[in-house]
Amino acid sequence: MLNCSPRALALAALIVLSPTLHAQIFGAEPIDPFDVRAASGGYVLHVDPDSPRGDGAATYRLSRGAQVLWTKSFDCTLLHIVLGDDGAFAGSATRKRGEPHETELVLMLVGPDGAPRFETRLPQDEPSFMHGPDFPYADDCIALPEFDRVIFRLHRNGAGGGFDSQFEEWRSVRWSSGEALGALVPARNLHEPRGVSRFTAARPIRGLPLVAVQALILNFEPREMGALFAVVDFDGRPVWEQREPHDYERPDDKDGEDRLWSSVTRDGALLASDEPARFAIALVREAKRVRFEVTSDPTRSTGWRVTEVDRTDHALAIAAGPSDAPPEYPPLALELVGTIALQGAGSNAERIHGFDVDDRGRLGAIVHADGKEPHFVLRGANGESIADVALHLGPIEKLSAPQSVWLKGERWLVHARTWGDDDRAYAWWLDLPTGSLSEIEGFDCAPIEKADGSFDGGFVALTSKSAPYTIVTTLSSFDAQGKLRWQCVEAYGQSEDGLFSPEAIAVSPRGEIGVLDNIKHLIQRFDVAGKLAGEIELEKVLGREPNYPSELGVDPQGNWIVYDFDGAPPVLRVTHDGKLTASFTPMYAEGREFRPPDGLRAAPDGTLWATDGYALVRLNEQGVVDRVLGDAPSDASLGEVEHAFVDHTGRILLADERTHAIHVFDAQGKPTALCKLDPDDVDEDTEIGCIAVAPDNSIHVGPLADEDHPYRGFAASGAPLGNDFFGGTNHFQPASGRRWEVYWDEVHLHAPDGSELEKHLRTPDDRWLTSSDDSAVTADGTLVVAARGRFHVFGPDGKPRVSLDAPWGAGFARLALSRSHVFASSGEEVWRTDLSSGAISKAKFGPELTDGAVTVPAWREEARELWIVDCTAKKVLRYRVKQ
Repeated sequence: MLNCSPRALALAALIVLSPTLHAQIFGAEPIDPFDVRAASGGYVLHVDPDSPRGDGAATYRLSRGAQVLWTKSFDCTLLHIVLGDDGAFAGSATRKRGEPHETELVLMLVGPDGAPRFETRLPQDEPSFMHGPDFPYADDCIALPEFDRVIFRLHRNGAGGGFDSQFEEWRSVRWSSGEALGALVPARNLHEPRGVSRFTAARPIRGLPLVAVQALILNFEPREMGALFAVVDFDGRPVWEQREPHDYERPDDKDGEDRLWSSVTRDGALLASDEPARFAIALVREAKRVRFEVTSDPTRSTGWRVTEVDRTDHALAIAAGPSDAPPEYPPLALELVGTIALQGAGSNAERIHGFDVDDRGRLGAIVHADGKEPHFVLRGANGESIADVALHLGPIEKLSAPQSVWLKGERWLVHARTWGDDDRAYAWWLDLPTGSLSEIEGFDCAPIEKADGSFDGGFVALTSKSAPYTIVTTLSSFDAQGKLRWQCVEAYGQSEDGLFSPEAIAVSPRGEIGVLDNIKHLIQRFDVAGKLAGEIELEKVLGREPNYPSELGVDPQGNWIVYDFDGAPPVLRVTHDGKLTASFTPMYAEGREFRPPDGLRAAPDGTLWATDGYALVRLNEQGVVDRVLGDAPSDASLGEVEHAFVDHTGRILLADERTHAIHVFDAQGKPTALCKLDPDDVDEDTEIGCIAVAPDNSIHVGPLADEDHPYRGFAASGAPLGNDFFGGTNHFQPASGRRWEVYWDEVHLHAPDGSELEKHLRTPDDRWLTSSDDSAVTADGTLVVAARGRFHVFGPDGKPRVSLDAPWGAGFARLALSRSHVFASSGEEVWRTDLSSGAISKAKFGPELTDGAVTVPAWREEARELWIVDCTAKKVLRYRVKQ
């Protein structure tokens, strides 16, 4: 069994985050305007933040019935607000201050007249662990006006005991005056604090100076996932405790356990109770709601007695799992009325997913096109075909893209992995020239990330497999029969053999195994028995810190070839004893750079080979491609489509994923223009995400590598027009020439001269416009934006119109807009949302659509047709909507 270390506990702590902490680490839904109501219902506080992150000022409005009592602005956005029946309220905020990334925690109690009664500001420190929160942070407020008290629940870094990064402190303040009453750490007084990670809920007990709390219990040995319930007084002393250490364990249902743990972490199992002197808890295993009554008892040392009142059936609400059925929508009737074949579009190039070089300088690679079985191809250094073997590995949808590794003579290793519950590696011997493929008998191995032959018919593999609260990584050696020789294991940050964060491996002719560590930035050298023999510090080799070392190769002399992802330059040639001899950036002769997804391999004569994902390429000493085996990139040929757009005249514009050139076809599928980008316009991260067409039929493409000018313009003929001063995603209004510019969190409307006419940070339903996905414009210039599970519509004049619920399952769908409906397509499904009623209907395409195709919708107003671009087959399907 793997032992837990302090690092393991820190990692495990991440799963017991409060909602506030989770938001600080992983980001959160924007803080939209919200209302807080007093328990009596008399007072209502409206809070309108100035920033979607809630880290700036806000406007506050207190009302009673229809009367607005006051409106004020504070320089912070209070959350976790409690509003008393007297109109006073308390809350906490995280506020930007001073330099960028500097924040402070604000605790505030405000009287019914809007004047602060209590205010304190605590500078927040840097996180104590990677991606952790700034401390201190606030979790909640507990209001007890009848006892003249409010309690702010804080988490301080290193407060002592338990998980330091989760430990809770209570600060008490007089409700009537704002007088500070001191601070305490309630968990320090628990009778049995073992395994208590944090308090997940706290509720005042009505009519008593007591608070009911729930804490989560998390232990590894012995395993415990459960709860501690307690009642504490204002001094943090428990008057009652009840442990349920196994209540949240589901050993036979890991998914159910994860969802349960997520639910109790977020919401707790301390149930609401308005009964005086009573509280209730949920026992999940028993599916019971248990009520307790608290009475005064002077005979007890605590002064209180807690007695169970009754138990009733109760099922705790648990987050829905992925197996839950989506909503049923009425059918949308579509009639296929025609297909537009794009003339001369060309076929999709095959992809290379793994390659290696044997001892004769021959190159073996696994190639396949989407939806087809992979095959192994062996070529000579001059490109001659030596072997082509179909690989029948089983259902391809259950296997990752297979990889190939040369072992010895004519034998190659083919390996792939599965996903899900059967998360493991599969491996086969591939013997040439017969092409015999046989699965390795008894091969039991975690998913293989990287592998390399060990020159004796065996191989070394780097594996990675998920385990509770960690990832177990191994460096494993297998013999020529596929039997395990030895294994080095890293888990919870610990290993006996020097592994820490291995990313890639290579076996050297010098008889050692190189392991590339991408956190420590090391090449670790292991001997053939798996013992650490030495390390090369890349930072010392380079005289600077590398960016992200991700691939490792070795040349015939045993010198290392490192690929430093996004490094400058990325390819590093390092001698076996740690001296830098060369560095370069891989590129084609015309100057277009590329990333080699599988790193670089050296042939026996020392020449370097790589792949750009489509072809095998040879590099000269400067890293420039001087030979291509396979399909070289060509602007003239349309391969896989990375973006598609249909303008309002019916022109079809497709961006090639490899070259990013824009191929233009008319409404009959005839090619009419080609828009070529310069090599300087693109880099390895370029992905065309927008094609916009102006009323003069000029074409505008982006985003590109030039940060100052991320768009380029082209005439209708394809002739370049130069830079565009655009940003975001752009849509022209076909009639007016006005241009919509949509960002992640903003919408702008520009006049034809570029001046700004309208700007929106909020949606029509007055929520922050963030996390926007796709957008589309109809013929009259109306805009629809998909964001946060809704469709938001803005009129041609730039004014907000309406917000509607988006269909379930259409989160990453592409949009088209008619005058009356929003169409959203994703794969084989299309949804229609009525702009007037919000009604949603749904259809599935028939066999005319390519299986697994990426689809892009377009509405042809004149023809009253819905066009669907099948990006996989490069054709357009024309549909009439029958109702």
